[in-house]
Amino acid sequence: MALYDLVRDLPLVVERYGLEGHEYLARADFLRKTTVIRLSGAGEEGLGEDVTYDGGLQEAQQARGAVLPLAGEWTLRWNRGPSVSGTGRELELRLP
Repeated sequence: MALYDLVRDLPLVVERYGLEGHEYLARADFLRKTTVIRLSGAGEEGLGEDVTYDGGLQEAQQARGAVLPLAGEWTLRWNRGPSVSGTGRELELRLP
């Protein structure tokens, strides 16, 4: 049995999330911008990072802030696709 099959139906409780902007001068002509996403819930915390290379997209995401309706209890389901979306009680993390 694959690891995914063992964890896909485990509950993920999200009470809140936040975005943290980071910048790194990768070279003299390139300022690397990323966004760290911090999920918190049920006494636990998890981090992830959006590493899209387009600095403008990073700035726009950070300016919008934590506006997605992620609070609740979810299960993890991985699907291929262009974005992150919540459907019903299942959190679909769509990978490029």
